[in-house]
Amino acid sequence: MAVSCLDHQCRHTHQGHPCLLSVPIFSRLDSSELSEIASITIERSIEKSQGIYRAGSMSKNLYVLHEGLVKIYRTSFDGKEHIVRIVKPGEFFGELTLFSDTAMSDHADAIEACTMCIIQGDKLKMLMSEHPSIALNILTQLSLRLEQTESQLEQLRLESAEQRLARYIIKLANGSDRCSLVMSKGETASHLGMNQETLSRKLALWQDSRIITLQGQRSILILQPETLQSIAEG
Repeated sequence: MAVSCLDHQCRHTHQGHPCLLSVPIFSRLDSSELSEIASITIERSIEKSQGIYRAGSMSKNLYVLHEGLVKIYRTSFDGKEHIVRIVKPGEFFGELTLFSDTAMSDHADAIEACTMCIIQGDKLKMLMSEHPSIALNILTQLSLRLEQTESQLEQLRLESAEQRLARYIIKLANGSDRCSLVMSKGETASHLGMNQETLSRKLALWQDSRIITLQGQRSILILQPETLQSIAEG
C-alpha cells in the first residue's frame, strides 16, 4: 500500500515562480497558467522504500518529482521485479491513466527519500481543455518518452549485457572518472535487463582488468575510460 508522510499545498518556488516552472511540461507556461496548476497541486514527502502507487490502483493523478529517485517497475508471475524506468528530479510519472479508465499497470516506489507534487488529474484535464499549451507540452514530453522507450528496447534487443552496463556507467559518470550506482546491484541489473550475477561478474572482471575500481558497494572509479567506451560501442 502506498503511504505518504506529509501532504500540503505545494510550497516550492523556482526563481520567484511556482516550482512547476522547472518541469519541462510546464516550462513555457505563463504565470497565470502556472498559478492555476499550483492551485490543484499537493506536495508530498515519501520515505525511502515507501510505495507511491501499486499496479491495479485507479490513481488519476500526475506526479512531479522534485527531490530523490523513484523506480517504476512491474512484477512477473514468479515475483521477479523488472524496472521499467527511473524517475529523476524534474520528471513526471503516472500520466498514462490520466486519459483512460484503465488501472495502473506498474508499481512506483521511492528509491530514496523523495519530495514530489501531485497534480489532481481531473482538474488538470479541465485546465488542458482551457489552455491548449498545457496539453501540447504534455504531448511533447510523452512523445519524447516514447522515443526513449523505443531506444531502450532497441538496446535490449541489439546490445549485449556488457555493452549495456558499460554504457550505463559512462552515463552515470557524465564525463568524470567516477560514479555511484543510484540503486542496489539487484535493481541496477533489473533496470539493465540482466540478472544480478551477470552484473557482479562483469564488474569483477573489469576490476581485475584494471578498467575500473570498485569502491564500496556502489562507487566506481573509471581507470580506463577509452576501454569502457569501446566496450559500450561493441
